[in-house]
Amino acid sequence: MADRRIPRGTDNNGLLLGDLPAGTRLGEFIIEARIGTRGTGHLYKATHLVLPRRAAIKVLPAPAGAVKNVAVDLFREACIVDAVDHPGMPRVFECGMLPDHRPWIATELIEGITVEHLLATRRVSSRDVIAIVRDVADILAESHRRGLVHCSVAPASIVLPAQPRRFPLCLVDWVAARTHDSKVPLPLVVGSRYVAPEQANAIAVDAKSDVYSLGRVARDLLDCATEQDVSPMFTALLSSMLAEDRDGRPSSAHVKSTAAWLASELGPAPEPTAAEPASAPITSEVAPTVAGEIVRS
Repeated sequence: MADRRIPRGTDNNGLLLGDLPAGTRLGEFIIEARIGTRGTGHLYKATHLVLPRRAAIKVLPAPAGAVKNVAVDLFREACIVDAVDHPGMPRVFECGMLPDHRPWIATELIEGITVEHLLATRRVSSRDVIAIVRDVADILAESHRRGLVHCSVAPASIVLPAQPRRFPLCLVDWVAARTHDSKVPLPLVVGSRYVAPEQANAIAVDAKSDVYSLGRVARDLLDCATEQDVSPMFTALLSSMLAEDRDGRPSSAHVKSTAAWLASELGPAPEPTAAEPASAPITSEVAPTVAGEIVRS
C-alpha cells in the first residue's frame, strides 16, 4: 500500500526542499500556498490538521548557513507577540525548527487590506485616518506599557481585516521589535520614510520613535483623503508626533486618548479597546535560544 502520510517537506537526507509545496506539513499545520515575503521570511497560508484554524506561517528563507541573529529574531517575534497579547496583534499558534535548522512560526492569518493599499487606491476619509491613528496608538500604548518598541510601523504593517475580529485593525511585522533593555542592534534601515530620525541615524530608539512612524503614516493618509476638512486639534497632534526632537512628541497613550476623543466627536463612539491588566514588563532576558547549527556565513 502506498505511503499516504503527509509529507514534511524534506528530501532523503532530511534537508528542506526549495520552496514549500502545497500539502507540506509543518507541526500541526498543512501548507496551502505561498502568499509572499514579509520581514525576515517567506509567508505561507496553512490550515490546522484538526482545528478550524487558518494560519500564516513564516519560514526563514536562507539556507542552513544563515546568520544566526535573523533566526533568533524570528523566534523573538513569536515570543513578543504572544507576551503582549493585545487583540490588535495576531495570535501565535505554534513555532518550530525545520530539519535544516530554519525556524518557522505559525500565527493567526489576518486577511484583509493594508493601509498601503488605501494609499494606493486613495479610498480613505479624514475620519478613517483618525480612527486608524486611534487604534494603532491603542496597540502601541499597550506594547510601550510593557517596555516594547515596534520599530517598523508603516503602511504595510497595518492590516484592516476582512472578517470581524476583537479589534478593528491588526498591527503585524513585530520581527524588528526591541525591548527596553535589549542590546540587539536594529537592522540597517535604508530609504524608509516612516522611521524616526533617531532610528535612521542609528541612535537608540524608544516609544517616541513609534509615535513618529505612526504620525508619518497618518500624514500620508491625510494627503490622499477624500476630503481635507480636518480638525485643527488633529493637525496639531500630527505636528507634535512628527517633531524632529523626540522629547517634543506625545506618548502613544496621549495619541490614543486624543484620537479617541476626536473620533467620538465626529461620529459613533469608538470601539471598545483592550483591557490593561497589571502585567510584568517584557525583558530580553527571557529571549529564546535557537537550537541547531546556525552559524554566521
